Amino acid sequence: MMVAPERRRLRFRVPVRSLALLVIVIVGGGAYALLRGDGPAFLGALTRIPPGTWLSVAGLALISYGLRAVRWMGMLGHLGYSLPRGAGMTVYIAGFALTLTPAKAGETIRAMYLLPWGVPVGASVAAFVAERLMDLVAVTGLSVLAGWGGQGFTWAVPVVAAGGAAILMLVRSRLLPDVVGRIMGRAAGDALIQAVGPLHALLRLQVWMRWVGPTLLAWGAQGVAFHLVVTGLGHAGPLPGLVGLYCLAILLGALSFMPGGLGATEAALVILLERHGLGVADAVAAGLVTRGLTLWLAVLLGSLATARLAVVRSQASEG
Repeated sequence: MMVAPERRRLRFRVPVRSLALLVIVIVGGGAYALLRGDGPAFLGALTRIPPGTWLSVAGLALISYGLRAVRWMGMLGHLGYSLPRGAGMTVYIAGFALTLTPAKAGETIRAMYLLPWGVPVGASVAAFVAERLMDLVAVTGLSVLAGWGGQGFTWAVPVVAAGGAAILMLVRSRLLPDVVGRIMGRAAGDALIQAVGPLHALLRLQVWMRWVGPTLLAWGAQGVAFHLVVTGLGHAGPLPGLVGLYCLAILLGALSFMPGGLGATEAALVILLERHGLGVADAVAAGLVTRGLTLWLAVLLGSLATARLAVVRSQASEG
């Protein structure tokens, strides 16, 4: 049942850590290209990407965010908690401000934002975990396409299948709260214990059958964006194969346990694109542009949404 939002003050904080990581990634990518003697070629690659491609990639990223937000609100609705569409979208996007954490755990900040609407922490954490699991399954499935067209990535099929199966087995076991507690701290483990009941409700087959399609579309949209960047640089490649290559890099980045896969995903994209036949300058440019318009756009929008929530709560407390 919906309850009226409480009047709580929410402070907006500039995501200094995220901005610092952005600078590190850009400088690191540029330095890598320069060390390989391809500095001018790297800058030239950035200018070769048509303006329409930049806009299309950003649009596909927004579609991806929207699909995931609708899925999240649908999961909360399945647990009996409905949110106004605008408020729900704002809260979901606000979580992106803290997406640069291992396993995107910082996005659980949404649990705090949802308290005024009467959504318990356990339900919010359950929706977060169910989202990550569904993302894992979708990205794993799409990464199998990396072998499309005989590009030498057929090894991805057994690797991603084995990794996905191992993680799903862990989730279905009773060891998950202990593992999370050891990795992320006792508070995270305790929160997951509260989420066990709601999580079991979200892991039912009928729930997955409803939301697996939008999840595949959400990550597929980002893969298509990657394809547009690569082809915008003048390189041919099958759409399914490049979508799979992108998702494979996302998986490899996630396995690194770096915040948001930062650095590891970009490195994986560069290495995989070089094996695909791209030069280092084009590979670095494709990786940075794609991640900039998918990951970093999300962080920017998340910061703006957080500021919006802070303004609304401040006005409510003063009214």
